[in-house]
Amino acid sequence: MGRIPILNKKDDLCQLFKMGGSSCPVPAGAFSKSITETIPSYAPTGTYNIHAQAWDASGNEIFCLETSVKVAKN
Repeated sequence: MGRIPILNKKDDLCQLFKMGGSSCPVPAGAFSKSITETIPSYAPTGTYNIHAQAWDASGNEIFCLETSVKVAKN
């Protein structure tokens, strides 16, 4: 089965980090940040693969993330 996009969005990471009390640019080294996203109500329960990428202002990729999450109804 192919990919079915549930959420596709673009954000300014520096704005997100500053709103959360972090500095931008982020200093070199290990960094941890939690960002919460609301999953649309039409998304069926199950395991979802997450693919996230970020680019700097010059268009250079600065990170790529692949993970999975389980979605369950309340």
